Amino acid sequence: MQSSWSHWLLWIVIAVMLLSQLYISRQLWTARQDLILFLETTSGSLNQLGGEDLPYVAEINREIPFEAAAEINDTFAIPVQTTVPINTVVTVPINVPLVGTTNISVPIRTSVPVNFTATVPINKKISVRGVTAVKLDTPIRLEESAIGDILKKLAASLAELQSKLQN
Repeated sequence: MQSSWSHWLLWIVIAVMLLSQLYISRQLWTARQDLILFLETTSGSLNQLGGEDLPYVAEINREIPFEAAAEINDTFAIPVQTTVPINTVVTVPINVPLVGTTNISVPIRTSVPVNFTATVPINKKISVRGVTAVKLDTPIRLEESAIGDILKKLAASLAELQSKLQN
């Protein structure tokens, strides 16, 4: 009886192993079918994308430091042509015999012409330091010829892998 019991146990173990093998095979077959569908979709999308230009917008948002120095070494001639009006009263002390010193107010009303050229030398080094913010959105167009060949090769490789999985 012991040998028949061990035979039944052996048959049960074999049946469980067979069922688990069938379950694993089914799961692998389903994963294979999903992969074939994925490769078919991706390959078609890449072929379609390979014939188009790819628009792209490069965003630049940076702060750029700068430093500059300018040296000014020059002489400037500044012409001055004007008239200076004078309108004032001057008190002048006068020594009068027998009376003594007396102050006399003398009004002065005149214009003095001024005409000359002043030369002004400037020798100066000016340094400028700062940071400027740059925010720029630049559209970039990747032409079909630049990336299309790569996409076509990738699509062909995916199609080849798909056909191998289907066989």
